Amino acid sequence: MRQLKNNCNLFFILFYLVILFSGCSKKTVVNSLEDYNKWLGNKENGLLKIKKVNGFELKVKLLPANYLAYKEYLDLESTKGQKQLDSLIELNKTSLTFLFTLSPDHEKGNSEDIILSGVTSEQEYNEKANTMSFNMDKYISLKSGEHDHSPVLYNMENIFGLNQGRNILFVFSEPSGFKTDKGYDFRYTDELFKLGINHFLFNEKDLNNTPEVKL
Repeated sequence: MRQLKNNCNLFFILFYLVILFSGCSKKTVVNSLEDYNKWLGNKENGLLKIKKVNGFELKVKLLPANYLAYKEYLDLESTKGQKQLDSLIELNKTSLTFLFTLSPDHEKGNSEDIILSGVTSEQEYNEKANTMSFNMDKYISLKSGEHDHSPVLYNMENIFGLNQGRNILFVFSEPSGFKTDKGYDFRYTDELFKLGINHFLFNEKDLNNTPEVKL
């Protein structure tokens, strides 16, 4: 009787472990860019960080390799298939891409175009606009484990005055690929809006848990 009880206990323990590990290994599957964008926009998935400082809202979104590859894949005019998508994913694995959004904090009643913040003359406006368009990389860095990286590429979205905020894409490169169990610290050292030094921390675990794309 005791042996039977022990066998039953062992069975339930093994059954529980199977369920547990099955749940942990299950990945979200997406089959459209819209679904992937919804997933990225969910803070609970760990790749979107938001801070509010002195009337400004700062957002940083880590864009995974398979997301960027999927966007490129959808624009391909040549033959499409899993092989082409996998190739694009491999190409994107040697870099980390972040979308940085700096905008007014509407909850604080701030609705002014950020370029106008603190500006008292046309010259100051032009200087700030020029800095955001061509020199924002000097305010951005990425700490990966024990290593500090500067952006190798950045691009500010041209909104033609349609939005009070700005979206800026920053790309960091590592030929051997980024991988660290200490996470990634995206750092914005502000000298334009008196926002100080701002850290946005991302985990390797969340980056590895990105959805699989189903063609």
